[in-house]
Amino acid sequence: MTQPYELEYAFNAFGGFKLKQEFPLYRPTGDGYRPYKLDDAIQIKYSVRDMNYKIGVVLDHAESTIIQFDASSNTGASTNNQATNVDQLVDDVLDITSQEFLNTVNAQSIVSMGKMSTLYSDFLETINTYFGSPIIVNNNIFNINNGVFDASAFLHLINGGNFNINGSFVSDFSGEIHVYDINSKLRNAFKRNLFNNRNGTDYKVNDGFVDGDLIYVPDGMTITLKLDIDHGANIDIYSGPANLKKIEERLNYYDSATRVRKTTTYSNTNITQTYTVPILLIASNSEFTYAYENYGINWTPILTELGPRDWNFVSVSATGQYQNAIDLSGHIYTTQDFGSSWIFAHDISYSEINTIDITHEGRYQTASNGDSIFTSGDYGRTWKKSSNLQGVKVYLSISLTGQYQKVISAGDSIYSSSDYGATWTRLDDGSDLYYSIQGFPTASVAMSYDGQYQVIVSETIYISNNHGTSFSAAFLPNDPFADRNWIDVDISSDGATMVAIDNGGKVYLSSNYGSSWGIIGDSDLNADKLWRNISISGDGRYMTLLQDNGFIYYSTNNGITWTPNNDANLVNRQWRCVDVCTSGHYQTACEFNGYIYVSNLL
Repeated sequence: MTQPYELEYAFNAFGGFKLKQEFPLYRPTGDGYRPYKLDDAIQIKYSVRDMNYKIGVVLDHAESTIIQFDASSNTGASTNNQATNVDQLVDDVLDITSQEFLNTVNAQSIVSMGKMSTLYSDFLETINTYFGSPIIVNNNIFNINNGVFDASAFLHLINGGNFNINGSFVSDFSGEIHVYDINSKLRNAFKRNLFNNRNGTDYKVNDGFVDGDLIYVPDGMTITLKLDIDHGANIDIYSGPANLKKIEERLNYYDSATRVRKTTTYSNTNITQTYTVPILLIASNSEFTYAYENYGINWTPILTELGPRDWNFVSVSATGQYQNAIDLSGHIYTTQDFGSSWIFAHDISYSEINTIDITHEGRYQTASNGDSIFTSGDYGRTWKKSSNLQGVKVYLSISLTGQYQKVISAGDSIYSSSDYGATWTRLDDGSDLYYSIQGFPTASVAMSYDGQYQVIVSETIYISNNHGTSFSAAFLPNDPFADRNWIDVDISSDGATMVAIDNGGKVYLSSNYGSSWGIIGDSDLNADKLWRNISISGDGRYMTLLQDNGFIYYSTNNGITWTPNNDANLVNRQWRCVDVCTSGHYQTACEFNGYIYVSNLL
């Protein structure tokens, strides 16, 4: 039979098969810019600094030099060669979360409310037209902020304000803004001087955003207002839907040029009106002035209502907005407002070695209790177990992009992830590094911004310049620095500056990607103190060092000179961990049998 059947008898049957074919995500490409009609948009000045932090660009506050860039073009280079700036940012996407938006926008930053300014007056007109006159709700004339929706009303609403209308409810502010193809957009900005703010030939992608750049979000803000109606026995006497039908053109419209749109649905029991208006973000240098002369001086205890706890580890995102902390009981606490308020997030169970770390934008967070690795990909809101360990002591580090992560389990091995903590592999190659981790009781690990440069301290110091694929010892076998019980290490964003401490009470510094090391020559610093932890800013200029049962030491000149904090409330505490944000604006420390302390330069 070669011809298909047409009309014939057949047995009936039931069931069937299903198949779905999905194709890769397609995102149309283009120049990344075009002219827009902007006067209808909500126009908001947004911090250049915060935008650049989100894409991994940190400008030194004094010299305006880039201290983080993508050095991936020379992955195989020797560790004594400085990275080559290839003018290509690691982060090609700018994400702004709802919480970041709330923390950044204030009344002074809002330039115009655009078409959204009629939100309340339009809704009141709709209500009054429906009923033929103003209505009484909860013994008051229904009047939302007198029909005014200005910058103050906007901020009040997105922060959950109700305008004193009893029984009203405002949902949580949610959503995100995404700006894709950042490298291409920035390249177009300086090649074409799109915003007339890059007059010269010295600009490059690694400069990031500059004052006056504009970002247009067509569907930037959607607000829905809803009124339910209970007519009861009087349902027949109202002709509300018929009244609104007469002004249909004012209730539902769409402007294809600006994407401004209003949608209104109505019935005998409900009126719902939704406004969508674009947002224009105006990159601005109008931001806080930070008092760098106060670095490391003022500290404030937080979560004191919990009483003294055995805090063991803290970590801080690049901007300082996202932070986390963990105690020996396994309780993880997080903050999304620069350390002002903290919430309990997760429990990974008791361990004397509970550790935690965070990425530069705060999205990816990883913790470990020595038995398992736990990860979060949503700013610490939810956590899951990602892998099990075989060792007993844990030292954890995450590249600031989050892609590369390492957990060192002393007495066991090294566990590595290159996919944001989703999967992990265990080192078992019989190398000197492997046996050092198995044999020594102390260790630490740190990574550059993009994970290319990694440093591990254990029996000696080990350096990688290829994203942790291989490590080499920093010292020759007979070098006096080779065999020590190293305690902690930190690294600058570009990988050039490394600072390490050992249990002999010395502080060591390298300024050439770990190629050579020297003891910091501060006499007070090298008086055989019991050091606990060290952290440095993204450029290595600002450093904080913790002395167990002693002082908080700080340096503001790349570790050349150091000062102990003599505040009586800070001395002789069992300090455990400190973390400094990339710029040095914010830092957080914690103590055993005590509190978490935050310090900022505002």
